[in-house]
Amino acid sequence: MGILQTQTDCRIRVLNDRVLILPEEAEYQNVSKEVYDALKSKTIVLPEVYEGWAKKTPEWGTIASYGDKCKYKWVVGQRVHFARLASATMELNGTKYSLVREYDIDIVYES
Repeated sequence: MGILQTQTDCRIRVLNDRVLILPEEAEYQNVSKEVYDALKSKTIVLPEVYEGWAKKTPEWGTIASYGDKCKYKWVVGQRVHFARLASATMELNGTKYSLVREYDIDIVYES
């Protein structure tokens, strides 16, 4: 169970079986970033929808905090793979987080 301390001295407590995850940067899956940037810099006008299509939604992230009713013994900073469609996205002090239920975490990366 953890309390996330933000930069503005705001304390956030995650409740129940929820886990707050700091997602990793999205990577380009359908085209490489170089191809996407080259297309965007030319005279071709790319709609915003294309950028969303080219970027992959982050599925890996690190645990920032977790609720008191989680069954698994989470560790803050642990790298996990989570169900992207099951997460709620939120922004705190300019940092984007994903909030998921504990059972929506598929893989725990252990090194």
